[in-house]
Order: sequence, then structure tokens, then C-alpha cells
Amino acid sequence: MLQQMFKQQHSFSATGGNEINQFSTGLYYIGNRGYNKGSRDESVNINLRDQAKVFKWLTADIGVTANLSAGKSKLLGGMDYTYYMPYEVLR
Repeated sequence: MLQQMFKQQHSFSATGGNEINQFSTGLYYIGNRGYNKGSRDESVNINLRDQAKVFKWLTADIGVTANLSAGKSKLLGGMDYTYYMPYEVLR
């Protein structure tokens, strides 16, 4: 069984600080619904960054990025045709 493919993306970011300390953060979501009924995958990316002026001559910069993913693939008749070239499905 097939379904209409659907993709969505959402993002949120925030920044702030002063002349001594600046920070930024971002949250990104990507969701896909595949052609096979019940197939989907989702991904969430989180980004955190901080920059601090320790001395006049020294600036410290630190950042962390995380990616969380989950997916589900539905097989068609014991065979997922998306992993084959079109001419291989006809064999």
C-alpha cells in the first residue's frame, strides 16, 4: 500500500547576551512520511553555543550539537522496493 509523501520542517532559534557573554540556541525538527504506508522518519537537532570574553586578550567559545533520529520503514510483500533500481523490481 502506498500513501502520499509528506515532509515538514520547523525551526526555533534564540540569541542574546552583552559585550562580555553571548549565547545562541537552536532547535530544528524534520519529519518525513514516506511512500509506503506506515513509513516515516523524524529528526531533531539541538544546537547550543556560548562565547565569553574572559580577559581583554582571551575569548572562550564552547558549543554542543546533538542529533536525535527515529525512523520506521514498512516493507511491501517481504521486499522494500525502494532499495532496488526500477529494472531490478521487474525481475
